[in-house]
Amino acid sequence: MEKLNIQNLIQEAKEKKLTFSKIAGIYAIYCVENEKIYIGHSQRLDTRFSQHRADLKSGKHVNVYLQNVYNKHGLESLEFIVIEHCKEAADRFLREKFYIESIDPKSL
Repeated sequence: MEKLNIQNLIQEAKEKKLTFSKIAGIYAIYCVENEKIYIGHSQRLDTRFSQHRADLKSGKHVNVYLQNVYNKHGLESLEFIVIEHCKEAADRFLREKFYIESIDPKSL
């Protein structure tokens, strides 16, 4: 399977201009400094983005790599982007898995 180009994925997601207020879906946290990406899903994207920011600021994010990126480059180096809206929980798990498996592991 051909791997997704993360720059194209991010650009396409930005062009869609999907909202994240009280919406379920798939999201990315993209580090512009090193072009690495974190993919996740949530029932409420707005709440999840807020939780990621709070965890990073408090130094207690569960993803050690993401925490290290934040510590080194700051919040301004991270872009929080909605990739797609997806209401059903089972679909969100499948779509998240699709994106993670479709991206070159060196970019994750």
